Order: sequence, then structure tokens, then C-alpha cells
Amino acid sequence: MDRTMWKAFLDLLPRGYGLPDADWQRRHRLVLWVLAAHVPGLALLAAVLGRGIGYVLLAPVVPLVCLALGYLLRRYRRAASVAATAGLVCSSAALVVITQGSIEAHFHFFIIIGFIALYQDWVPFLFNILFTVVSHGFGSAFQQTLIFNHPAAQQNPWLWSVLHAVGVLFASVGMLLFWRITEESQQEKDSLARQLAQTEIGRRQFTSDLLVNLARRNQSMLYRQLDIINQLEESERDPDALAELFKLDHLATRIRATPRACSSCPVSSRPARGASRCRCATCCGRRSRRPRTWSGSSSSSTSSSPWPATPSPT
Repeated sequence: MDRTMWKAFLDLLPRGYGLPDADWQRRHRLVLWVLAAHVPGLALLAAVLGRGIGYVLLAPVVPLVCLALGYLLRRYRRAASVAATAGLVCSSAALVVITQGSIEAHFHFFIIIGFIALYQDWVPFLFNILFTVVSHGFGSAFQQTLIFNHPAAQQNPWLWSVLHAVGVLFASVGMLLFWRITEESQQEKDSLARQLAQTEIGRRQFTSDLLVNLARRNQSMLYRQLDIINQLEESERDPDALAELFKLDHLATRIRATPRACSSCPVSSRPARGASRCRCATCCGRRSRRPRTWSGSSSSSTSSSPWPATPSPT
């Protein structure tokens, strides 16, 4: 029972569905632009609040380094997303330090959740929660007034750090639902694309098989027609009628040779410049050089034909 409930709970969570590279790069550029805006913003805020030159110079250092790493590692998706996430959460921590633990500054940890969720990856998502606990706990242990500005949190920094992390986790529930719905939509889109591709493949295969069957039927009929023509040529004695039969024989032979010649001859209606012209008389439309003359007798006319006569059935 417990295993079934745990499996049902895991099924509700997003899988970390892999985004297409183009979509991921576009989202990563957006996160980098947001992170880049924090670099001068932190320095300007420290200067406006009069925190000293040390805050002005040191506050944007870590976000700037993470920005550079996120740009240089953009070909490695997970490393780049973790670098950009680290820059955003470090900007949140720097903002809290500059404002001396102001509660309003802690809202920044919740604001960046939406940008981190753009990656649709569990690693940067969990890194944000882990960093929230560690930064709040160690920062308060190093200096009580560094992270929190009220006595209760200063007396129990780790307890309040966990409370803040839990708050960030619950604030992420909406993002998780959005993430899950986005994954389902993407999976349905991919499934539909695969079905359309299979349908298109089946349609093309059906068309190909249909054309092949038609070609085979036509070839079979042409062979029968040539057999009949050969029989008529052997029995015909009139030279004029025999000449017409030879013309009909010639046309039928060209029609029969068209599929075989064109299938082995990659020729187009307008050949490319520099390409050699096809030698196929059927494809290029050249006139056949088959002799049209014959001797008067039927036996000599039959022997002068360039095509071997099909023997008549016994």
C-alpha cells in the first residue's frame, strides 16, 4: 500500500522532460540576461545605501563569475543551468547582506524560482533549495546580523534557515504544477508528431506500391501486345501492312523500355550545367535510328529487324 502511494506521488511530479536544444538555449539566454542585470544593480544598491567600497566591489563578483561560466558552458546544458542558478541565488544572498538581513530582501529568493523553473531540470531546482539552507545557516553563524534582522532568527539561525527553505519549497509547488502540465503538453505534441510521421510513411509506401503494381500490369500487357504483334508480323505478307506493324512494334518496344531506361538513368528535363547529356533515346526524346526499310519478302524483312522475333507457340 505504501509503495503504491509513493509511486502515485512520484507520478504527479515532473520528470525533468528534456527541452529541444533551441528552446533550452532561448530560455538560458533569458536567464543570463536577468543575471546580467543583477551585476550592476547590486553594486548600485550598495553604493546608494552607503555600504562602502568593499560591498560595491565584492557584491557583484560571484554573480559576474557565474554569468561568465553560464555563457562559456552553454553547450553543456546542466552545467550551464547550475552556473546560472548559482548566480541568481548568490545575488539573492548578496542582496540580503547589503540590506543587513532585511525581510523584504528575502523575497528575492522567491522571485528567482520562476526563472530557475524555466530549465525544467531538477538539479538547478534542488540547488536553489540547498543553497538557501546553507547560506542562511552559515551566514548567521558567521555573523548574527548578516542574514536576519530580528532576534528570534539570530538566536536560532539554522531553524529559521530551514523555515526559509521550506517556504521556498512550498512556493515552488505552483511552478511544479506548471512544469508538469508543460511536460504533458510537450509529450502529447511529440506523440502527435510521431503519429503524423508514421501516417505519412504509410501513405508514401501505399503510393509507391500502387505505382509499382500499375507498372507491372502495364509491362505484362505490353509483353502480351508484343507477342501478338510478332505473330501478326510472321503471318503478314503485304509490305504496306507489315510496315505499319513494324511502326506499332517500334512504339510498343519504346514504351516497354521507358521504365527500365529511366530507372537506371538519372536524367532531368533540364540537365545541370556541365553534366553529360543522357544517352538514353527514350528519356531524351531522340529519334530511334532503327531502320525503317526492309526487303520485299516477309522472310528477309523479319531477319532485318533489330529485335529478335518471339517464336510463335507450337
